[in-house]
Amino acid sequence: MARSDADGAIVVFDGVCALCNGWVDFLLARDRRGRYRFAAMQAPPGRALLVAHGLDPDDPASFLLLDEAGAHTGSDAIVRVLAGLGGLACGHAGAVCPAAAARCALSHAGRQSLPLVRPA
Repeated sequence: MARSDADGAIVVFDGVCALCNGWVDFLLARDRRGRYRFAAMQAPPGRALLVAHGLDPDDPASFLLLDEAGAHTGSDAIVRVLAGLGGLACGHAGAVCPAAAARCALSHAGRQSLPLVRPA
């Protein structure tokens, strides 16, 4: 499924899971730039995206983020989603997983310092 960066990132989640729906509510409340779109894995578009990326559309543990850098799953996807929100959202990753908070902080630090270390 081709899409442009202007379309934003897509999060495929379990639409019948209360925790997953809470995660989506959390993101919707904090996604002030409208970066994320959502697809339930039970809906045909969500199932198709999971299958296209080698994930089982019937496994409730399947979680997929599609963004400008590609496809991401598991905790890496969660950290990327929180980092994509910017600001204090990365701090919320620390409440879930300290390693996720560290990856998020390093990701932000790397993006901020990249112009300083990139050869001219």
